[in-house]
Amino acid sequence: VDKFLCTDGQTRWNSPLFQGDTDAFAEFRNRDRRLYYMTPAPYRVDRLTNTTWQSTGNAADEEYFSVYESISDEDHKTLPDLNWFGNVVPAVPNFTQLGVTPYNRTFSGYRVWRHYNQSNTGASSRDGADAPIFRMGEIMVNHAEAMFELGRFDQSVADVTINELRARGGVAAMTVATIDAAFDPTRDPSVDPVLFEIRRERAVELMAEGFRREDLRRWKKMDYATEVKLGRWITAASVSNEVPIQGDAASGYVQLVPGTPPAFPEHYYLFPLPADQIVLTSMEQNPSW
Repeated sequence: VDKFLCTDGQTRWNSPLFQGDTDAFAEFRNRDRRLYYMTPAPYRVDRLTNTTWQSTGNAADEEYFSVYESISDEDHKTLPDLNWFGNVVPAVPNFTQLGVTPYNRTFSGYRVWRHYNQSNTGASSRDGADAPIFRMGEIMVNHAEAMFELGRFDQSVADVTINELRARGGVAAMTVATIDAAFDPTRDPSVDPVLFEIRRERAVELMAEGFRREDLRRWKKMDYATEVKLGRWITAASVSNEVPIQGDAASGYVQLVPGTPPAFPEHYYLFPLPADQIVLTSMEQNPSW
């Protein structure tokens, strides 16, 4: 979620448009609208029956309803969130440990609904997901990254790749000349600032499409995957002390798995060669397998 830029094209760390993440509603304001396609924005409604609901009477609880009406339609992504049977989830986030419903729940506070599609209501186990196998967004981020590696990424390349994608997300265009070491204070310092932004765009555009693991492997950055994983900022009292918080604090970020994950073994960057292929070709097994 932190990877999604604000609408001014700046990161959440340095944009004046970012309103903080200690309030679930504020965190989603002024952000790349691809975030709304990735995880449902927060809301609250009163559920009347399993499949019907009414407003709480507080307009703030439905802040993002109009956003989804403007970027989607009733057959795809709308609020409130519904399960396959059309049952209403009365509030998001809907934590697994303290679920307001036993479905559409999340451990982290951010439920992934990238391929969610309301046209499947009533069609359990035979869903049709709006998930293209190959699309222009992938081509654009591939081209941007390849041009950087060739030493040919400039503003003209950014304009026909990354900036086309940002326009779709309602985000200001990338100006290559303004990206320096201070652009993202959380940047991996071993990665060129412009390349880091290209990789950010790739992560955002292709999130939940199955690319991330292999991207991290080919960049030799699987240490990103072994960092402590944190979820939404919450207070323990708001979830009846049922959801684990980093450091067992009274407030902070959800940390489902305690402690520090183990390091990624160096030899995992290569897959083991199949035994039958070694026999057929007399190849040597990759190191340490």
